[in-house]
Amino acid sequence: MTLTQAKFTTVFICSVVILAMLGVAWWHIESSRQQILEDNALVAARSYASTFENLRSFYTSEVVARLPGNWVTVSHDYKDFKFGIPLPATLTIKLAEKIGQQTDGFSVKLYSDYPFPWRAQPDQLNEFEKRALRKLADTPGEPYYEFEQSTDGGTLHYAVADLMRPACVSCHNSHPQSPKRDWEAGDLRGVLAVSVPMRGAMDTTQNTFDYLLICFIAGGIIIITTVTWVLGKHA
Repeated sequence: MTLTQAKFTTVFICSVVILAMLGVAWWHIESSRQQILEDNALVAARSYASTFENLRSFYTSEVVARLPGNWVTVSHDYKDFKFGIPLPATLTIKLAEKIGQQTDGFSVKLYSDYPFPWRAQPDQLNEFEKRALRKLADTPGEPYYEFEQSTDGGTLHYAVADLMRPACVSCHNSHPQSPKRDWEAGDLRGVLAVSVPMRGAMDTTQNTFDYLLICFIAGGIIIITTVTWVLGKHA
């Protein structure tokens, strides 16, 4: 084998190895992209659900329960009263509406098999909400979620059990419009569902992976160029 042939063979082998490495890197990036995207969306949904649950629990025990009931009215239509404040569930819904106005596609919903008359009825629930209600009735300690795919990145629908709190039992059992009067602490009151758009996370993930792929390609070109230069220098 001549020196020229040896140099050509070396450069060819280096090129094949680098192209193979780039192919493996591209395959790994593509196979990992969706998983990372879904994992990030789940983290966000869990955080949102936990925040709303903790807020409502704190509001119930540290605000509503401490109010003098003789002059403050706690109601879903609190704006109709001079000294009125929202129910814990109403506060959650109103806050979610405010956040949803700033984040397109984001939503939070509270629903139940036993809604008050002013809430959405079971026959108004979508298919995911119905499935989540059935699933959480069987396993209230585990969240239920589904990924909805679409061209704009899709949406994560995430639901957790809304259990009856001890501080809420007496109100729900005595309210004149309550559809159920035998609630006990720990019963499945309903579902807290969070919908999180994934397009923002998709754009960030896409940009990160594209940057990594460009770095791999640039590194391969540099390596091949360096090998070619060194071999030419020692010709």
